[in-house]
Amino acid sequence: MSSPTPHRFDHPVWDLRDVIGWVLDRDPAQFGRIHSTEDAKSAINVALFYTSHLRPERDPNALTTLLHELQLGRLIVHEGKAALPREHWGALTELDLRSAISRGLWFWSEDVLRLWPVEAAPVKAVASGISNRKGGQNRVPNWTIWKHIPDVKAFEAVALSLNIDPKKLGHNPRSWMAGKRLFEEGEEFQERLFAVDRNLKTIGIRNFAGVRYFDEDPMIRLRAFAVWAVSIGWSLPSELVELGNGASGAPSSAEAAETEEKSSEPAGAKPEPPLRISETSRPGAKGIGRSGRKKGSGSIDDTEALQLMLHLLASGQANSVHDAARKVPDSIMGSSQSQAADISRLRRKFANDHGTEPPTGKTWADVAGELNAN
Repeated sequence: MSSPTPHRFDHPVWDLRDVIGWVLDRDPAQFGRIHSTEDAKSAINVALFYTSHLRPERDPNALTTLLHELQLGRLIVHEGKAALPREHWGALTELDLRSAISRGLWFWSEDVLRLWPVEAAPVKAVASGISNRKGGQNRVPNWTIWKHIPDVKAFEAVALSLNIDPKKLGHNPRSWMAGKRLFEEGEEFQERLFAVDRNLKTIGIRNFAGVRYFDEDPMIRLRAFAVWAVSIGWSLPSELVELGNGASGAPSSAEAAETEEKSSEPAGAKPEPPLRISETSRPGAKGIGRSGRKKGSGSIDDTEALQLMLHLLASGQANSVHDAARKVPDSIMGSSQSQAADISRLRRKFANDHGTEPPTGKTWADVAGELNAN
């Protein structure tokens, strides 16, 4: 965020960036702190979503407030020597208004101050911390269910670590403005979510390709999360503590079923490569940069590419196995003799693992869902 330039408060002409900042802060000392579109985005997001501490902003919905005044014709904005009519703003959104900062639009400051005069900015008190109760609602999770869920989304794991049912988290309705999932929860939840996000490499991501290419929520092993959370000393519900401390003991029911399924394979059968990305195949992991030959195996490790192919088919972004192989980026397609040879290799491996068509009565989404459930 740029530094304020309060000396410009007395100027007769204000830029759009100045007006957005004034409607947001209503504080002459903070005047001029917004210098760009990115500054405006950051300032609005902070005011809207970081509410666990006392906030000085006067109107976190400054973009909406300003846009409505323009649409009502109660405030006139100028571009060059021309005044823009209210019709100009009729079909535009808050994001359009924010983007218009780069156009050099300007206002008479007296017109702005007539609508939003100088006044003391009331401070909104927001209770900090996290609670199992919100709006009178009991949010304790049903542990008889959750402790048997092998894979969870990262934010679900954080909620469970605070003994909150993930289905009862407070979601911020303005997440679309930030372009990501945001929550109306206390500081402890936000800090734990930040810590998990920065330690996903350690905990392990189950859907790496989906996160990397399609902005999916990271999926992690609940047991792996519990082990990590116990190791760093977090205060946890007893159910997660038992799960973390018991990592070397008996497996969970889901893991036991997976082990039993593997043990039922014929002796000497060649194991199928897992479709999920192991920790060593993440970018930056020791010894791994991109898809390549497994050390000492003589074959190319296409684990990530095969997972991405299944995701493309399951999400309808590819209409055939061949089409999915063609859409695998070069950055993760192991080098071979040619692009055609790479595509042929991926088609062959995928067909060996899953066939060229989903089982009768099922879709590729069903196949992907079954794999993720294991």
